[in-house]
Amino acid sequence: MNNQTECTKKITKISINRYKNIYNTTHAIIVYKSVKNDTSQVDITKKVGISKDIVKCVLQSYKKTGSHMAVPRPGRSLKLNERDKREIMLQINHDPTQPMSTIARTLSTPVPVKTLRKFFHKAGIYSQKMILKPKILEINHKNVGVTIMTSTTTLSQYEYVLICDKSNTRVSGSPQNICTGKQQIGIPSSDLMSQRSSSTEVMGTGVFSGQMARALSPTSSHQL
Repeated sequence: MNNQTECTKKITKISINRYKNIYNTTHAIIVYKSVKNDTSQVDITKKVGISKDIVKCVLQSYKKTGSHMAVPRPGRSLKLNERDKREIMLQINHDPTQPMSTIARTLSTPVPVKTLRKFFHKAGIYSQKMILKPKILEINHKNVGVTIMTSTTTLSQYEYVLICDKSNTRVSGSPQNICTGKQQIGIPSSDLMSQRSSSTEVMGTGVFSGQMARALSPTSSHQL
């Protein structure tokens, strides 16, 4: 049985190689007759015995690659090794705003952006750029405190500021339960400067897009 199996493998291998040789030879004949002899596709089809569509595809491939040989398929993309993963995290810590394509060019393993995006999703990062969130100006850091809302918070104790990124953010529910992404954010009105005369409130439901968050100014009030 082993001898029969080995013989079958040898015969199969020879037949496959012979088919490849015939395949490449036919392509070479098509290209030679078309380029060197300036033969029409109809005449090549009659002489070689292949359909006109195959002749057309072979000539189009020759114009793109400059060779009559079949272009090998790319196959599966390479995986990130441990060294690449450490390098990615170092790049993020160094500059969290750089795009994925820039990080991919610095790696030793040539991987597409799709592979990097999968790695980022596993690490809990879901943005095209690592950090793309609106920041409060340094002038207002001492006057604005951001805290996580609790169920016991009353409406009179808070002023609300909608924080959005470049993607669309759906705001729903009552002012006590304003959702912005993964957490609920409120700003204590007691920490705001005394110059602010009116409070900011977001009522009802709706869809807001664009960068709608602005730094709180001590001289003006914003109403969303």
